[in-house]
Amino acid sequence: ARTVLFKLIKKKSVWGVIEKAAALSLEQCELNSEDAAVSTFTNYMKHCALDEIASFLYCLSARGKKVEKYTAIVSPTELGTKLVKRGIVPLMMNIAKADLGRPSFRAMEGLADASRVKDCRQLMLQDPDCLEFLSATLSSSDGSMVSPTLLLVLHLLWDVEWCVKLSDFEPSLEKISMRWALYAMDAIIEREAS
Repeated sequence: ARTVLFKLIKKKSVWGVIEKAAALSLEQCELNSEDAAVSTFTNYMKHCALDEIASFLYCLSARGKKVEKYTAIVSPTELGTKLVKRGIVPLMMNIAKADLGRPSFRAMEGLADASRVKDCRQLMLQDPDCLEFLSATLSSSDGSMVSPTLLLVLHLLWDVEWCVKLSDFEPSLEKISMRWALYAMDAIIEREAS
Protein backbone atom coordinates (compact mmCIF):
# COMPACT_ATOMS: atom_id res chain seq x y z
CA ALA A 1 0.00 0.00 0.00
CA ARG A 2 2.83 2.42 0.79
CA THR A 3 4.29 1.86 -2.69
CA VAL A 4 1.02 3.03 -4.24
CA LEU A 5 0.97 6.08 -1.97
CA PHE A 6 4.58 6.92 -2.88
CA LYS A 7 3.65 6.75 -6.57
CA LEU A 8 0.61 8.90 -5.93
CA ILE A 9 2.52 11.73 -4.29
CA LYS A 10 5.52 11.40 -6.60
CA LYS A 11 3.56 12.36 -9.72
CA LYS A 12 3.03 16.12 -9.77
CA SER A 13 0.10 15.81 -12.15
CA VAL A 14 -1.78 13.48 -9.80
CA TRP A 15 -1.02 15.61 -6.76
CA GLY A 16 -2.10 18.68 -8.77
CA VAL A 17 -5.52 17.09 -9.33
CA ILE A 18 -5.85 16.49 -5.58
CA GLU A 19 -4.89 20.11 -4.83
CA LYS A 20 -7.33 21.49 -7.43
CA ALA A 21 -10.17 19.27 -6.20
CA ALA A 22 -9.56 20.33 -2.59
CA ALA A 23 -9.42 24.03 -3.48
CA LEU A 24 -12.54 23.84 -5.67
CA SER A 25 -14.55 21.87 -3.11
CA LEU A 26 -13.54 24.24 -0.33
CA GLU A 27 -14.43 27.27 -2.45
CA GLN A 28 -17.83 25.79 -3.36
CA CYS A 29 -18.63 24.96 0.26
CA GLU A 30 -17.70 28.44 1.42
CA LEU A 31 -19.73 30.08 -1.36
CA ASN A 32 -22.76 27.91 -0.75
CA SER A 33 -22.73 28.47 3.00
CA GLU A 34 -23.29 32.17 2.27
CA ASP A 35 -25.95 31.65 -0.42
CA ALA A 36 -29.33 30.69 1.01
CA ALA A 37 -30.77 30.30 -2.51
CA VAL A 38 -28.67 27.20 -3.19
CA SER A 39 -30.59 23.99 -2.50
CA THR A 40 -29.89 22.03 0.66
CA PHE A 41 -29.14 18.93 -1.41
CA THR A 42 -26.53 20.81 -3.47
CA ASN A 43 -24.90 22.10 -0.29
CA TYR A 44 -24.95 18.60 1.15
CA MET A 45 -23.29 17.05 -1.90
CA LYS A 46 -20.55 19.69 -2.04
CA HIS A 47 -19.96 19.28 1.68
CA CYS A 48 -19.73 15.49 1.19
CA ALA A 49 -17.17 15.96 -1.59
CA LEU A 50 -15.01 18.14 0.66
CA ASP A 51 -15.42 15.63 3.49
CA GLU A 52 -14.15 12.83 1.21
CA ILE A 53 -11.11 14.91 0.24
CA ALA A 54 -10.38 15.81 3.88
CA SER A 55 -10.78 12.15 4.89
CA PHE A 56 -8.40 11.11 2.12
CA LEU A 57 -5.80 13.66 3.26
CA TYR A 58 -6.24 12.48 6.84
CA CYS A 59 -5.71 8.85 5.78
CA LEU A 60 -2.56 9.85 3.92
CA SER A 61 -1.28 11.64 7.04
CA ALA A 62 -2.15 8.68 9.25
CA ARG A 63 -0.16 6.38 6.94
CA GLY A 64 2.79 8.75 7.34
CA LYS A 65 3.44 7.67 10.93
CA LYS A 66 4.87 4.54 12.48
CA VAL A 67 3.74 3.15 15.82
CA GLU A 68 6.28 1.00 17.66
CA LYS A 69 4.77 -2.22 19.01
CA TYR A 70 4.28 -2.38 22.78
CA THR A 71 5.38 1.23 23.28
CA ALA A 72 3.85 4.66 23.04
CA ILE A 73 6.44 5.78 20.47
CA VAL A 74 4.91 7.24 17.32
CA SER A 75 7.28 8.67 14.73
CA PRO A 76 7.00 10.03 11.19
CA THR A 77 7.94 7.83 8.26
CA GLU A 78 9.50 8.68 4.93
CA LEU A 79 5.96 8.86 3.52
CA GLY A 80 5.00 11.46 6.13
CA THR A 81 8.01 13.59 5.24
CA LYS A 82 7.28 13.34 1.51
CA LEU A 83 3.63 14.31 2.05
CA VAL A 84 4.67 17.45 3.90
CA LYS A 85 7.16 18.36 1.17
CA ARG A 86 4.53 17.75 -1.52
CA GLY A 87 2.16 20.26 0.10
CA ILE A 88 -0.36 18.44 2.28
CA VAL A 89 -0.05 21.00 5.12
CA PRO A 90 -1.50 24.05 3.32
CA LEU A 91 -4.35 21.91 1.96
CA MET A 92 -5.32 20.68 5.40
CA MET A 93 -4.79 24.10 7.01
CA ASN A 94 -7.23 25.71 4.55
CA ILE A 95 -9.89 23.07 5.17
CA ALA A 96 -9.42 23.19 8.95
CA LYS A 97 -9.62 27.00 9.00
CA ALA A 98 -12.86 26.99 7.00
CA ASP A 99 -14.79 25.70 10.05
CA LEU A 100 -17.05 23.41 8.02
CA GLY A 101 -17.74 20.68 10.57
CA ARG A 102 -16.57 17.16 9.75
CA PRO A 103 -14.21 18.12 6.88
CA SER A 104 -12.48 20.62 9.16
CA PHE A 105 -12.28 18.01 11.92
CA ARG A 106 -10.70 15.48 9.54
CA ALA A 107 -8.21 18.08 8.32
CA MET A 108 -7.28 18.94 11.92
CA GLU A 109 -6.72 15.25 12.65
CA GLY A 110 -4.46 15.09 9.60
CA LEU A 111 -2.53 18.14 10.76
CA ALA A 112 -2.06 16.56 14.19
CA ASP A 113 -0.55 13.49 12.51
CA ALA A 114 1.55 15.45 10.00
CA SER A 115 2.91 17.73 12.74
CA ARG A 116 5.22 14.94 13.84
CA VAL A 117 7.34 15.98 10.85
CA LYS A 118 9.55 18.99 11.65
CA ASP A 119 8.97 20.53 8.20
CA CYS A 120 5.23 20.60 8.93
CA ARG A 121 5.78 22.50 12.15
CA GLN A 122 8.06 24.93 10.34
CA LEU A 123 5.46 25.52 7.62
CA MET A 124 2.83 26.19 10.25
CA LEU A 125 5.21 28.58 12.01
CA GLN A 126 5.41 30.62 8.79
CA ASP A 127 1.61 30.91 8.55
CA PRO A 128 0.72 34.35 9.98
CA ASP A 129 -2.80 33.22 10.95
CA CYS A 130 -1.85 29.93 12.60
CA LEU A 131 -1.64 31.14 16.20
CA GLU A 132 -4.92 33.03 15.93
CA PHE A 133 -6.53 29.98 14.33
CA LEU A 134 -5.33 27.67 17.13
CA SER A 135 -6.54 30.11 19.78
CA ALA A 136 -9.96 30.47 18.15
CA THR A 137 -10.32 26.71 17.76
CA LEU A 138 -9.40 25.96 21.38
CA SER A 139 -11.58 28.81 22.69
CA SER A 140 -14.63 27.79 20.67
CA SER A 141 -17.44 25.59 21.93
CA ASP A 142 -16.77 22.90 19.30
CA GLY A 143 -15.63 20.01 21.47
CA SER A 144 -14.90 17.73 18.51
CA MET A 145 -12.03 19.94 17.36
CA VAL A 146 -10.34 20.11 20.76
CA SER A 147 -8.66 16.71 20.89
CA PRO A 148 -6.88 16.91 17.51
CA THR A 149 -6.02 20.57 18.14
CA LEU A 150 -4.46 19.79 21.52
CA LEU A 151 -2.49 16.93 19.93
CA LEU A 152 -1.32 19.37 17.26
CA VAL A 153 -0.28 21.89 19.94
CA LEU A 154 1.58 19.13 21.79
CA HIS A 155 3.60 18.38 18.65
CA LEU A 156 4.21 22.08 18.01
CA LEU A 157 5.72 22.34 21.48
CA TRP A 158 8.54 20.05 20.34
CA ASP A 159 10.16 23.13 18.74
CA VAL A 160 11.63 26.00 20.73
CA GLU A 161 10.17 28.57 18.30
CA TRP A 162 6.68 27.28 18.95
CA CYS A 163 7.28 27.16 22.71
CA VAL A 164 8.03 30.87 22.65
CA LYS A 165 4.98 31.65 20.50
CA LEU A 166 2.62 29.50 22.53
CA SER A 167 3.82 30.90 25.87
CA ASP A 168 1.99 34.13 24.95
CA PHE A 169 -1.19 32.22 24.10
CA GLU A 170 -4.38 33.87 25.37
CA PRO A 171 -6.11 32.29 27.14
CA SER A 172 -3.20 30.25 28.43
CA LEU A 173 -2.87 26.60 27.44
CA GLU A 174 -3.28 25.66 31.09
CA LYS A 175 -6.65 27.43 31.32
CA ILE A 176 -7.80 25.90 28.03
CA SER A 177 -6.78 22.42 29.17
CA MET A 178 -8.53 22.81 32.51
CA ARG A 179 -11.69 24.12 30.84
CA TRP A 180 -11.94 21.12 28.52
CA ALA A 181 -10.97 18.64 31.24
CA LEU A 182 -13.75 19.97 33.48
CA TYR A 183 -16.19 19.87 30.56
CA ALA A 184 -15.29 16.22 29.89
CA MET A 185 -15.64 15.28 33.57
CA ASP A 186 -19.03 16.99 33.74
CA ALA A 187 -20.21 15.18 30.61
CA ILE A 188 -19.10 11.82 32.02
CA ILE A 189 -20.87 12.47 35.34
CA GLU A 190 -24.07 13.50 33.53
CA ARG A 191 -23.94 10.42 31.30
CA GLU A 192 -23.42 8.10 34.27
CA ALA A 193 -26.26 9.78 36.23
CA SER A 194 -28.81 9.20 33.47
